[in-house]
Amino acid sequence: LSESLAVWNMCKDRGFRMKLNTVVCRTNLGDDMRELVLDLLPDRWKVFQILPVEGQNDGDVESLLITCDEFMRWVEKHTDLEAGLNPVHESNDVMRGSYAMLDALGRFYDSTEGCYTYSSHSILDVGVHEAWTEVCFDYSKFYQRDGEYAWEA
Repeated sequence: LSESLAVWNMCKDRGFRMKLNTVVCRTNLGDDMRELVLDLLPDRWKVFQILPVEGQNDGDVESLLITCDEFMRWVEKHTDLEAGLNPVHESNDVMRGSYAMLDALGRFYDSTEGCYTYSSHSILDVGVHEAWTEVCFDYSKFYQRDGEYAWEA
């Protein structure tokens, strides 16, 4: 932890904007992150409910899963941090279908159905617009999770 904090502070001292991602799961469900987050003071804090993705983390994630209610209780425990940090909380429902993802072959993919579904064409072959039409993307969820934001100094 001390090495991670040193690197974090080194980056901030050099003017980098810092984002903290936290995945809430069975293992850290009882954790209180207030002190750490107040020490770090990230420019953006995203809090995710652990996401099972069929075919990707099968057999490894089941013991870590939490319910939406458990996730929301964890979020509520950290509500006092909301005033200054404005964390973005993403339940599984909000995450599914709200990310634009691209694999190493240039194919878009989505997780709307709980597994990854890939476009049949690469952006390298047919262009971004055509490949994009082959995946599901929920713009309302994207905006709900504050997906569009100004990342300015």
